[in-house]
Amino acid sequence: MWPWLGVAGLACLALLAGSATCVWTHLRVPARRTPSPPLALAILIVPVTLSHASVLTFESVLTFEAVDPITRTMTAVTVVQLVALLLCGLTLIVLTARTMPALPHVTPSSP
Repeated sequence: MWPWLGVAGLACLALLAGSATCVWTHLRVPARRTPSPPLALAILIVPVTLSHASVLTFESVLTFEAVDPITRTMTAVTVVQLVALLLCGLTLIVLTARTMPALPHVTPSSP
């Protein structure tokens, strides 16, 4: 099956679109900067990445020795999807960290 049409591929596509929307909103609409949407998307990226990575074998990624060109193409597309998910996840984690409110400063009391 083509990598974009499977369940993990559609989840990858939806998360990439959601991540792009979240980053665009963060950059263009400062009033809507909250840590919740990027954190939720970053959390959702983890199981999708793991389920997508389970399709690949280590040997097929390193050598690209597949039986036919279609399998090589599907392996390459899956690797590109994984890289895109990882980059989006890292970007969303940075956005979450930058929009988290600061902890209140507590001064110690004197006895």
